Amino acid sequence: MNPIWVRLAENGRVGLPATVRKQAKLAKGDQLVVRVEEEGVVTLMTGEAAVRRAQRLARELLGDAIPTVDEFLAERREEVAREERKMRELHGETLGDSADEVA
Repeated sequence: MNPIWVRLAENGRVGLPATVRKQAKLAKGDQLVVRVEEEGVVTLMTGEAAVRRAQRLARELLGDAIPTVDEFLAERREEVAREERKMRELHGETLGDSADEVA
């Protein structure tokens, strides 16, 4: 698509022409992420596009070292369980005193 010029209104609003909305598959009420990339460069992205961009950048930076959601949650549960054990030890409880153990 060729560049389309739009004008910034007095109140700071920008109207997106129908051709742009149609090509980007935008609908009334959709939320967009606004980002200033550098001086004079502003991007608008859908939430889905922002997530895809973040995932792509993470893969580029970390490669396959990115944990899956399940791995992340398992690590977080282990961390919480460790913290709970520390708190019990600080308060003089033994590990068998509580039925709240995290599985």
